[in-house]
Amino acid sequence: METGVSNQLKSLSIQPSVSLVDKSFSKEKASQCHLSVAIGEQQFSYSVLDLKNSRYLALEEFQFENQLGFNGISEKIKEIISSSVMEDCSFKSISASIIHLKATLVPAPLFEESKKADYLRFNFQDSEEENTAHDYLQNLDAYNIYALPQQANDALKQFFPNVKMLHYSSVLIESAIIPPWRDEKTKKVYLHLRDAQLEIIVTEDKKLIFYNSFHFESKEDIAYYLLFVCEQLGLNPHEISVTVTGKIRKTEEKFIFLETYVKSIVLSSRPQQFGYSYVFDETPGHFYHALFTQYLLN
Repeated sequence: METGVSNQLKSLSIQPSVSLVDKSFSKEKASQCHLSVAIGEQQFSYSVLDLKNSRYLALEEFQFENQLGFNGISEKIKEIISSSVMEDCSFKSISASIIHLKATLVPAPLFEESKKADYLRFNFQDSEEENTAHDYLQNLDAYNIYALPQQANDALKQFFPNVKMLHYSSVLIESAIIPPWRDEKTKKVYLHLRDAQLEIIVTEDKKLIFYNSFHFESKEDIAYYLLFVCEQLGLNPHEISVTVTGKIRKTEEKFIFLETYVKSIVLSSRPQQFGYSYVFDETPGHFYHALFTQYLLN
């Protein structure tokens, strides 16, 4: 679906796989908007939130056939931004989340900024092409330490010098426990699906009990990891409810297969704090969950 797309996109060699842009959005209106960007090795996406009216106006997603690596994607970032509705826009605020697995959580009382590279090195191999960054997760009172790909960071800051960098997992974790719309005192299970990767989050009374990311290749893999986590935490899959976000539909084999193992699977709705343009009417509410909640960490 394409709605109100800028003519500039016609000259873009990388065409968006999804382009939803409200006709009311303009460069002049950008000064009252927040831009949320998400960058992975095979995709680039962004959404635009009108802060004055608390309403999402735009979302575009670009998929790359090959896994380019963050060095390779830096050139794609420049091409996309310079040929899209983002070009020459002066947004009021901007955040960008990095999608990869190199991140680790450290409780705030144990965190020392001078040692953040050591925390990350304990679990992952160093790379000269990455810096070490961190997000403070206020509702968790913890720090998420992660590798920040330097070339991707530089490419973004070429256009948006004041961009706030985040890790993708920070967005998922905080959105699972941010009050007031996560006020359940019982254990809650969240399953986020993207490409060949899934994230499982378990919370209880606004506290994080479990978070991990897994690679999957089949519907059986998804069920296995979910049931494994339930077993480790003493959760009965026939008694719990699992809230699902990401790109999955009820008619897909993955969803139908999960229903045979889990009593209740609920597709998440969009954050109720915001309104949404008519351009999102045909987009399922659980799609683009992270992009729609990323502003909450701003």
